[in-house]
Amino acid sequence: MLIYVASPYSHSLHIVREQRYKQVMYYCAELIEQGHVPFSPIVYAHPMANRYNIPTDAQHWEKFNLVLLRKSDVLHIYRMDGWEESKGVAWELKTAKELGIPVVEVDVIT
Repeated sequence: MLIYVASPYSHSLHIVREQRYKQVMYYCAELIEQGHVPFSPIVYAHPMANRYNIPTDAQHWEKFNLVLLRKSDVLHIYRMDGWEESKGVAWELKTAKELGIPVVEVDVIT
């Protein structure tokens, strides 16, 4: 079962984006340790975006994310700081509902 992990990312401060990347990477590592198969666009794309100066806004990644969301069995919304205001998370949630993909909200692991 493929778990698509939605979480906030975009922010004007690099340090906030880095912190969000690390938080969701930790969550994905926990899922892997439990035997699950997660995909987080943030974990996947953050290093690439930094190295090659790729835009980090949600709209830029919609096409990419849609392909992977369509293949996912469930959407996990990782409720980190900023998730309620995130345009990307809102789009992922709306799209998952349109596709009939179950949605699970997950509190942050500390």
